Amino acid sequence: MSTVEKLYQEAMALPPDDLQRLIEMLSQAEQALPEMTEEEFQMRLMSDGIISELPKPLAEREEEGFRPIQVQGQPLSETIIEERR
Repeated sequence: MSTVEKLYQEAMALPPDDLQRLIEMLSQAEQALPEMTEEEFQMRLMSDGIISELPKPLAEREEEGFRPIQVQGQPLSETIIEERR
């Protein structure tokens, strides 16, 4: 069982007044956290070992191999609407 799960179980065992106080304290702590930029968030993911490399920005991704597929018949959106009826 993870630490978070243990904390959750302990919190659920608290009397209602204490549980409400804990919720308020956690809410205040969350509001005190500074906002992170996308770059800071990605760097944190890397330092925590969650990701191994940063994704390329969308503008820099290569699109050379992309060719849309031509399909016959009505648009897919119309097919979905008909099947939902």
